[in-house]
Amino acid sequence: MTKQTLDRHLHASSSSMSLRLPAILGPMASSPATDTDQQTARLPTREYLLADMAGRSRQENPVCTPCFLTLRSVDQPHVRLGSPAECRLCAVSAGKPEAYTKPFCDFLTENPTIFHTVAHFKTKLADAGFHELPARANWAGKLEPGGKYWTTRNGSALIAFTVGQKYEPGNGVAMIAGHIDALTARLKPVSTKRNAAGYVQLGVAPYAGGLNATWWDRDLSIGGRVVVRDPDTGKTSTRLVKLGWPIARIPTLAPHFGVGMMGQNNPETQAVPIIGLDNSDLGGADTSEAPAGPPGSFAATQPPKLVKLIARELRTSASAILNWDLELYDSQPAQTGGLDREFIFAGRVDDKLCSWAA
Repeated sequence: MTKQTLDRHLHASSSSMSLRLPAILGPMASSPATDTDQQTARLPTREYLLADMAGRSRQENPVCTPCFLTLRSVDQPHVRLGSPAECRLCAVSAGKPEAYTKPFCDFLTENPTIFHTVAHFKTKLADAGFHELPARANWAGKLEPGGKYWTTRNGSALIAFTVGQKYEPGNGVAMIAGHIDALTARLKPVSTKRNAAGYVQLGVAPYAGGLNATWWDRDLSIGGRVVVRDPDTGKTSTRLVKLGWPIARIPTLAPHFGVGMMGQNNPETQAVPIIGLDNSDLGGADTSEAPAGPPGSFAATQPPKLVKLIARELRTSASAILNWDLELYDSQPAQTGGLDREFIFAGRVDDKLCSWAA
């Protein structure tokens, strides 16, 4: 995609935002639009950018002196003084696409799965003063004029909304929607597969058309959510995990060796991700590991080394893992490219741009 594409999405989001301004800004939105109104409409973007700066090094966050003087004391330690030309906040005020490029690329890289994306927005909404409404709770008496709220379902969907200062039951609402799921390959409920030609294989299933030719020969990692039990209390909780290096690859045969892969492969037997080496199926020394859990347990149905690796990442034991919802993702970080760095090279752009711009 190009920065111009990102700019169009953000412009469309800003246009939709104008429908929501009466509910968000109250009386301020009743007067004709002025330059001040346009700057006010960008306040949510400024707050989002400030929240993003809080997780970065100061060197990545240059701001000019006038903008620095407008910051709250809690925001000032996260920035460094710079010239107006490099000021990130001035770029937001001017509506420059470049102001959004790095935050968007970081968002793509740091939130590869739907569960990470929902967790990301939950944090941003909390920073912006939104309050959680549990999906199973009774909301009667909890919604107030001017209130800002969010709720989530299954950790894979999120709804945020504001109540206008003058809202009355029966009035209309303005809504922006986007999706955060992406084409991928998810680990099967039983992801253990027999070794093939000395390679440890991983059982996966395509989601929304994944596992096609664009997935071949890529550096694939694994991420998602894991259900674990606390050995001391017996309580269960959901934890997020993403491995920071490539774990799997779907290798292809070079076309000059023969038929190759195109149009000939069986996705169940010949387009399977490999995650390690084990020569036991070739008559060599048996280097395979025993199941990571007792018979009948979830861990016993998954590759033992993978279970132990996920357990180490979560700083728990393999026996504490009760279930997981994991998927493959391209580990290549999002970045700009082209002669003038006018392109954004990344996976999952279509899906994540919808939610990030909204």
